[in-house]
Amino acid sequence: MFKAAVDSAMSQPVADDRTRLLLGAMRGGTDSEVFFVFPLLFPRRIIDGAQNAHVCVAEISSSMDNGKEYLATAPAEQEDFPHVHAKKIRSDTVRLITCLDQYYANGQLRFPSPQSN
Repeated sequence: MFKAAVDSAMSQPVADDRTRLLLGAMRGGTDSEVFFVFPLLFPRRIIDGAQNAHVCVAEISSSMDNGKEYLATAPAEQEDFPHVHAKKIRSDTVRLITCLDQYYANGQLRFPSPQSN
């Protein structure tokens, strides 16, 4: 159900529809689904593009920190990580989806060109 909800959201060409459906999918997903979907929703090229354009930097950093903390967690405790940190993970994911929404148009993310000094 979660995968279908995310796939449906990602297929939306209108930013508001995409964001609304993604946020709904995040509300309906399990703690583990919400945590592990991050690299699928935000592949490296999207993260790099946003960072290069200096947009959503705080939101990206918070979400990336969740992954770093997971990797630093003892393997025996990793299974519980998404549940133990669910409130922060969900909040960070919602903030990043909402931030990136403003750069979504005509079915694509379009970041502003980095300003040269």
